[in-house]
Amino acid sequence: MWPALFAWGAGLIHIAVAAGSPIGVLLPLTALGAAELAWGIVALRLGRMPLVRTTLGVGVAATLGGLVLALFDLMAWIPLVSSSIMLVAVAGAAAATMRGAARTGDGRGAAGRGAAGRGADAESSARSSAPAGRTLIGVVAGALLVSALTTPALAQTNAGDYAVPHGEMTGHHGH
Repeated sequence: MWPALFAWGAGLIHIAVAAGSPIGVLLPLTALGAAELAWGIVALRLGRMPLVRTTLGVGVAATLGGLVLALFDLMAWIPLVSSSIMLVAVAGAAAATMRGAARTGDGRGAAGRGAAGRGADAESSARSSAPAGRTLIGVVAGALLVSALTTPALAQTNAGDYAVPHGEMTGHHGH
């Protein structure tokens, strides 16, 4: 679940960095951000990590691409660091999934066996399902972590420059 949340955070950062960027940066970053958002939705819907090898490759390539953008002053360092942390976490989860697939020999790993694998072994299914309270705590903790990484990064983008200052009222002030 956390890789999906991290993908959403990185996607939001990449789309925000794309806003106001030259067309050569705008198109690839927008496509990357949209792909990250879609990947997160698919990952949550499937209950497993989709396109594991592609995810690992894109995570590494996007992190290196962000470094190049930052070196040419097309991306601020805080959005780079924030998105890189999240992309490395997603890539690490993909690598762990690939390693699990290599161990089990099923090509999908323990997390990606699907309903058929869980139905065959009820005891394994019972162990793998977390109680609802623990799942809720995990979602809240993940969302807090992603927001802590994403919010300062978004503030350092061109879109963040034009956001309404937090804590200040806009419009009519006379009373």
